[in-house]
Amino acid sequence: MVMAGSDVVLPCSLDNKNIELALFDWMKDGRQDVFLYDDGTHDNNSCPGEDEQFKGRVSHFPDELLHGNASIIIRNTRLSDSGSYTCDFPHIQQKRFHIELLVAGYINTHDIAPVFQISLSEKLKRFVFSLNIDKVLHFKTGKAL
Repeated sequence: MVMAGSDVVLPCSLDNKNIELALFDWMKDGRQDVFLYDDGTHDNNSCPGEDEQFKGRVSHFPDELLHGNASIIIRNTRLSDSGSYTCDFPHIQQKRFHIELLVAGYINTHDIAPVFQISLSEKLKRFVFSLNIDKVLHFKTGKAL
């Protein structure tokens, strides 16, 4: 899990195999194109079918391709980036990697107007009333609530 606005690396690696001339494709939820690398070329800003959601925010690690690293970084994550990601090597049999990404956000409580306010003792009284109990005593003072 990452917080919205932060950067996240999605790992994908073939053990010490040079993938500079390989084809690998990153997808989200099986239908959104995230990043495509093909035989030394890539263009994460204008590859056909790439989802607008990722334009300009996704890159890879070119110096790591020699060591089999096909990981990508998503910058400035958004809540909508949450989902199931796959890194697929279609020309290398049985080489597909799955990652679940959860992007969490903050709730600004100052922006939420309270519908009503109720004291703790009032909440307890309503709960007790719903149980049809006549009298409740405070466990420390012994006084009726």
